[in-house]
Amino acid sequence: MKRAVMVIISLVLVFVLAWALIPGMSCQNHQETGLPPEKPGRSLPAQVSATPSASLTFLTSVKVYIKLVIDRKYGLLAQRAGKEDSKVQRMVDSPENKWWDNPMVVYEESPLSRDPDLTAGFDGKEIAGLGKSANATVAITMIPHAEIAIATLPKCDGLKATITVRITAASGFYDGSWTKVVRVENKAVVFSFDTCDPSRRLEAVSSKTRTLPDFAFERYTRHEVKWEPRNAWPTQPENGDFWTTIYGSDGVIDVTAYKYLE
Repeated sequence: MKRAVMVIISLVLVFVLAWALIPGMSCQNHQETGLPPEKPGRSLPAQVSATPSASLTFLTSVKVYIKLVIDRKYGLLAQRAGKEDSKVQRMVDSPENKWWDNPMVVYEESPLSRDPDLTAGFDGKEIAGLGKSANATVAITMIPHAEIAIATLPKCDGLKATITVRITAASGFYDGSWTKVVRVENKAVVFSFDTCDPSRRLEAVSSKTRTLPDFAFERYTRHEVKWEPRNAWPTQPENGDFWTTIYGSDGVIDVTAYKYLE
């Protein structure tokens, strides 16, 4: 009788110990998969769909061009020969303009597949140069300009972004011999964008960082004729010819989209 009682007590202890170990075993399995324990009344698909970025689409498009101010002044002999001082500004890029009236587009991505939610533009720090020949003095101001367009789902209300790129640029004109006007090596250019209303509360919808491919712009002009790229340039220069090269590298775009909170 006493032995039977001891057997029953032993079985009860084994059952209780096994029952106590089951929750610990279940928790250990969840930790091994990297997932938190499921909460009562909430299924795993509901937890996954609650992640904001799971259904978000984020499209961006970038365009970079160089605004130009060209100031030509001629010496006395050149003026007697009929040359007149001139100042040309190419500040607005428009398909309605002739190419020689537009800024120099050095990088352009394909348009967005749908209408953008927001667009923004920003002028970078200007690049200036001066060249003097026997008959003329040419001063050039280059203003790097970037434009960005974004579209998100759900639609965003504002954006903050930066684009950084390194630019190497040079230009020259021909007046019996070549005269350099601009020479810049590996200059860091930063474009900053902010369309958000500072008086309203913001919530970040999503952010995106990507690199821009290296680009090359090589143009030779003679009055209203141009040659691109460099291997197509004329071999025999004429007075008044002008060339410009612009190379971009290490470009990075960092964009955050926001929505306003009521």
